[in-house]
Amino acid sequence: MGHGDLMSRAEDVADQFLRGTKHYLPHVARLCLVSTFLEDGFRMWFQWAEQSEYIDSTWSCGRLLANIFVLLNLLGQLGNTHTPEPEP
Repeated sequence: MGHGDLMSRAEDVADQFLRGTKHYLPHVARLCLVSTFLEDGFRMWFQWAEQSEYIDSTWSCGRLLANIFVLLNLLGQLGNTHTPEPEP
């Protein structure tokens, strides 16, 4: 079996797999994207002190502004997890 035959067989297997899963992949991709935002939001919530301390030490903006920034990021992470369906 030559290199070309192996590549052709691999392409056939990949094509067959994608044909069988093409209806599920967009939903899985959305689930992965939403779970990333949720995980970031929960991590931000549980590491609030570390997050605001890092922002304050990096930007030298004071604890109040650092907390406001972390809050805005938290709301953005948890509040924007809805992905609207594209219009046809």
